Amino acid sequence: MNDNRTNWSRNGFVYLLILVAAAALLINMFPRPSGNNVVHISQVARWIEAGQVKTIVVDGDDLRIRRKGQTRDDISRKEPNVDLVTQLRAYGVSPQRLAAVEIRVQPANQFGSWLMFLTNLLPIILVAALFFLLLRQAQGTNNQAMSFGKSRARLYMGDKPTVT
Repeated sequence: MNDNRTNWSRNGFVYLLILVAAAALLINMFPRPSGNNVVHISQVARWIEAGQVKTIVVDGDDLRIRRKGQTRDDISRKEPNVDLVTQLRAYGVSPQRLAAVEIRVQPANQFGSWLMFLTNLLPIILVAALFFLLLRQAQGTNNQAMSFGKSRARLYMGDKPTVT
């Protein structure tokens, strides 16, 4: 009875790991829709030249643009490893127009890098746990694998009494 409970708890643990892995895959597979308008960086440059941009918040390579008279932010992306001001000047934005825009830079979020690290580490842990469980389960059968030729018959001696 106790052996069945242990076996069920091991199988339940494996099923739980599979369920968690499937949920993580589904969450990362489908992008979350945002209510913000996604625009190209060249459109942002045209808005700055027209004097329509109030603030730009830079978060890594992502940009949140707040235009004058708007209540919601527009989303854009800049090129990686390129300064935003340099990129906007390459699109023809004058320094006077750039001076009128408030540009704020968000500090890098350390939690995001840890989350990415753990997300990449999770499949490795799941595979290692699966191998551990399989090897542990197969360990008991290893002694029986090569004993197919051995007889379990006992020598019957007439002088020993048998209990019935």
